[in-house]
Amino acid sequence: MSLDKILQALEAEAAAEIAEIARAAEAEIAQVRAEAAAKAIAAQQQHRPAIEAPLQAERARIINQARQEALRIVMGTREELLRAALEAAAARLAVLPDSETYGRVLAELTDEAVAALGYAPAAGLRLRVESRDRPLLARIAQQRGLPATVEEGATADGAGWNCPGGVVVTSADGRISLANTLSARLQRAAILYRSEIAGMLFGETPRHHVPGTCGSAWHVRPMSKR
Repeated sequence: MSLDKILQALEAEAAAEIAEIARAAEAEIAQVRAEAAAKAIAAQQQHRPAIEAPLQAERARIINQARQEALRIVMGTREELLRAALEAAAARLAVLPDSETYGRVLAELTDEAVAALGYAPAAGLRLRVESRDRPLLARIAQQRGLPATVEEGATADGAGWNCPGGVVVTSADGRISLANTLSARLQRAAILYRSEIAGMLFGETPRHHVPGTCGSAWHVRPMSKR
C-alpha cells in the first residue's frame, strides 16, 4: 500500500473517531441540559409557594386598601348628600312659621304633644314657644280649653337644627317635658327615617324603622327627695 493510501486511511479513521466523539458529546450535552431543566422545574415548583405567598399577601393588602379607600369615599359622599338633604329640609322648616299655615301646624303639634303627655285637666300644663308665637298659642290653648301657662323661650335649642317653631309641653310639676318642635321632629326624622332618605337619594331598599311618639323628644326629670 502506498504512503498516500496509508495517510488517507488514517485520516478517514481519525475523522470517524472524531464524529463518534462529537455524537457522544452532543448526546451527553443534551442529557445534561435535560437534567438541568428538570432540576430547574423541580426547584421552581418547590420554591414557588414560598415566593408566591408574600406576593399574594401584598396583592390582597393592596386590593383591600383600595376597597377601604373607595368605601370611605363613598360613605363620605353619602353622608354629605344626606346632610345636604336634611339641611334643605331644615331651610324649608325655618320659614314655616312665616307661612299662613303655621297656625294650623302649631295647633296640631300642640294637640300631639298634649295627647302624648297624657294630659289630665286638673293637673295644668306649661307650654313654651318662641316669643312671637305666644299670642297664637294662647289662642290655641283657649280654643281647646287647656288650663295651661304659655311661656316664652327658644324652641330650637339642643335639637341640632336651627328651625324655630313648635311647642314644648311640660307637666305642672316640671317632671315631664315633651318637645314637639320643628327642630326636634327633624332631628328624629333624621334618625328614624335615615334609611328611607337614603333610599330616595340612592335608590336603595329602605330598612324598617320603629316609629316614635309623634316625632318629639321626651325629657323626664327625677322626682326630688323629701
